[in-house]
Amino acid sequence: MGHMDHYENDFETAMLKDTSAYYSRKASNWILEDSCPDYMLKVLFLRGFFISNISWLLFNIVVFITGRGVLETGER
Repeated sequence: MGHMDHYENDFETAMLKDTSAYYSRKASNWILEDSCPDYMLKVLFLRGFFISNISWLLFNIVVFITGRGVLETGER
């Protein structure tokens, strides 16, 4: 786990903090500028966007680690 310390300390912590601040500002602006239904549509869109991207990322991690797709069967 020692090799992950630099990633976590030098990149991940700052990236997560900056990402949180960015979306907090974005949500605050949307609340001020948009109607409630428009705000909710934007939130639902972003939620779907993140779920889609996380699914893609996890799939590719599995392919990278195993060398094959999740639905692939048989030995290599």
